Amino acid sequence: MIITQTFGLYGGLFLALAYLALARAFNLYRRVKYIDKIIHLFSGIVIAMFLFDNGFLVLSIILWNLGIGIVWEIFQIKVKERVGFKKVGFPDGYFDIIFHMVGTIGYLIFVSIL
Repeated sequence: MIITQTFGLYGGLFLALAYLALARAFNLYRRVKYIDKIIHLFSGIVIAMFLFDNGFLVLSIILWNLGIGIVWEIFQIKVKERVGFKKVGFPDGYFDIIFHMVGTIGYLIFVSIL
């Protein structure tokens, strides 16, 4: 709660979108090996911040974030297939979801300590 009070939800969303835009603009996906994982970790934190501030229970936050992560990965794979990019497949998607959930659970642990 202290993080969202300091930066606000919109600040967190802005940082997440700015980070994604900068990663694309500076071609960080090719330069930095794990940039995709870092972005998924950060997205889990931002979504958990939003849900936590709106009074969701911890289990609900975890389940919502898991659902959002899965839907995003399916969407990402389908868009890449449609556009003609190389097939990403589910092994990468599994790790993306894991990093997304690590961000979520890490944020919830951090908030519970404070």
